Amino acid sequence: MKKYAIIEVSSWYGISLDTEHYYGKIKYYDENEEYQSCELSHKLTPEEAIRLTEKDELYKYRAGDESSRFEDEKDIIKIGIEKLLSLVPDLELIFEGFWGNADVQKCVWAKDKNLKKEINALYERAEKIDFWEKPEHENEMKFISESFNLLME
Repeated sequence: MKKYAIIEVSSWYGISLDTEHYYGKIKYYDENEEYQSCELSHKLTPEEAIRLTEKDELYKYRAGDESSRFEDEKDIIKIGIEKLLSLVPDLELIFEGFWGNADVQKCVWAKDKNLKKEINALYERAEKIDFWEKPEHENEMKFISESFNLLME
């Protein structure tokens, strides 16, 4: 089985009024094969600090403050990849998705770029048919899942 990790992106966007940010976690097995989960954070830029302070009348944010709030999902992926590669040097794959999901997920980094292309082609194919949501696509999803499992060996 290939050594992989997950970057989870979450948000209350669309659920909670005024929510315009995202959160990120990385999930992986460390060198002792122990499961780890870590919330991602970053230092606020001066612009972010001003925006957050304008929204929050109770707290004054400063540039350089550590924050787990991200304005862009891409920043979560970038910071997540950097952190995972520093924590798990022998990592082979990093997915954006959810831990415990056995289906193909979007590959955001791979040691082998061809493997990344193959996995993402399967992911796009599954996404196009809405994964397991429609019974008429069950055989195709079985094929996609089996193909993904072979790539992960």
